[in-house]
Amino acid sequence: MKLKDVLKPLRKMAPESTAEAWDNVGLQIGDKEQIINKALLTVDITDSCLEEAREKGCELIISHHPLIFKPLKNLTTSDYIPRLVSKAIKQGLAIYAMHTNLDLAEKGVNRALGDVLGLKRGRGLVPSGYKEYVKLITFVPITEIASIREALWTQEAGFIGNYDHCAFETIGTGRFRPLKGTNPYLGTIGKDEEVEEIRLETIINKEKYLDLIEQIKKIHPYEEPVIDVYPLAYPKESRYLGEFINLETPVNLEILLNRWGKKALFYGSKDEFKRIAILGGSGSIGVEFALKNKSDLFITGELDYHELIQAREEGLSILLLGHGASEAPVLNNLLEIMPIEAQIAAKPYLVTL
Repeated sequence: MKLKDVLKPLRKMAPESTAEAWDNVGLQIGDKEQIINKALLTVDITDSCLEEAREKGCELIISHHPLIFKPLKNLTTSDYIPRLVSKAIKQGLAIYAMHTNLDLAEKGVNRALGDVLGLKRGRGLVPSGYKEYVKLITFVPITEIASIREALWTQEAGFIGNYDHCAFETIGTGRFRPLKGTNPYLGTIGKDEEVEEIRLETIINKEKYLDLIEQIKKIHPYEEPVIDVYPLAYPKESRYLGEFINLETPVNLEILLNRWGKKALFYGSKDEFKRIAILGGSGSIGVEFALKNKSDLFITGELDYHELIQAREEGLSILLLGHGASEAPVLNNLLEIMPIEAQIAAKPYLVTL
């Protein structure tokens, strides 16, 4: 499979355009036309990860943490990152990074962590920008409207808050004249034609409208369907990092630790929790919002010394899982959507506890 096709479901799950401005995500090494047979999924790219890819015949590594994060000044082998980049290129490896875009994805880092801990989906914890929407309009013969509507819904158009299948339709007259060389669905070449059409309009997330246009073109009866797209200032839907979960029944610390099943560090005096904040990776920006939500437990990857002191002084219990370890569960979600043979690296993250 060509690399560009392998990446399609990953880009749909976590569009690169949703990454933070300071981040560096996407294809870092490789050719989009390169043929890929097997991929390795990892949180961190290390020497051992590159060696495992070589041994297993992988042509692609998909990582959470970008291999190339800061601008490179050289590709000498004396420095760690340039050495790994050089080694990957020599092996013919493609490298694709999904970082903050994967943190923000609906089935990304934080939801994967919540699933492993047995915690139901909560609401957003740390505000991080907005999802932007566009208004999409197309014109369809009345007899074909049902199939076009279905295409909208399968491509996740028409969501407004807790409502789906939202659209507006008006009936009007479409006019056109087929020219020489066309194969019109209706009408005769060289003659003006009129047809009763429905103007169908809906909204869709800005990152997804191009896929919807392609789908409409595939099933629309016209050779040249009219599809208009307008940017919307409203509505916008907030994006969030992490989750805040208010449980109906408190959960015991021992149960959480058993579900996690790996090393963890706990700081606190309670052993039951009802209001839980989770944030995979670094929890630095999450402490403030965990406290604002009156959380009694904050589960994250790591905190620095002063953030840990602040949390403890304000009565917030802390469960540290390790930076990479807290992000690793999302690799299983990536594995599920991979269109080619793939597996998770034997050591997908650096041990930090």
